[in-house]
Amino acid sequence: TDTTSTYSIFMYKAELSAALATAKTAYTKFSVSKGYTLVTYGHADCAEFTGTAQSGGASTITSATVSAGAGTIAVESSATLFGGVDTSAVNPTLWVSVGSDHDIQVTNVVGNVLTTTGTSITVGSTCTLSSPCTVTPRSTMVLAADGNTLADLYDGYFIQILSGSCAGQWREVVASEYNNDYVTIAVGAPWSRESTSKYLGCTAPDSSSVYYLSKACTGNITTLQTVGPISALTIKPGA
Repeated sequence: TDTTSTYSIFMYKAELSAALATAKTAYTKFSVSKGYTLVTYGHADCAEFTGTAQSGGASTITSATVSAGAGTIAVESSATLFGGVDTSAVNPTLWVSVGSDHDIQVTNVVGNVLTTTGTSITVGSTCTLSSPCTVTPRSTMVLAADGNTLADLYDGYFIQILSGSCAGQWREVVASEYNNDYVTIAVGAPWSRESTSKYLGCTAPDSSSVYYLSKACTGNITTLQTVGPISALTIKPGA
């Protein structure tokens, strides 16, 4: 079961059948007669979740030479690399590292071939069958084991790393996927490798990374529904 805390905020207003007889200039509580009812006029759905990451994602390998300025990288398993995330839904926001080249932007994935922006591969790497290069995701994270397994459930959430690797960094989640083993999220920008006074630089989150996932409250206007008559009302000037 998912331990995500979900909640709704309901908002109410007083529906008056006639204008107030006199203006109110301070907090004033007064009795009201029939014709005044309290009605629901909208609500917001919110959610939050805290957990400890399992990793930043699984690596794969490439046996093909990766040249500076090249436009493609053939990998052993793109599904492993991105944890089953629907890559067509998040392009061009996937990032990988190969060797010492840590910020390679992936713009398309077809089978096991990654199409990249040519300018993002700046350091060439000679990779062979006997000495393959490791390809590591730079914009993913594997959630705790009790993460929700529904596809794309966490789309639109924001994630903040509270402690551990990448502490202080936050990103918007652009995709999430369950591959029958674990839930992987993809974020909109690679994790920053440079430390600042506000966050720790990192290659990716790891099993030390404690995170907070939150969903901005989404407001929905509802049909006005009478809740019931009220016998008193407090006026707040300017509200």
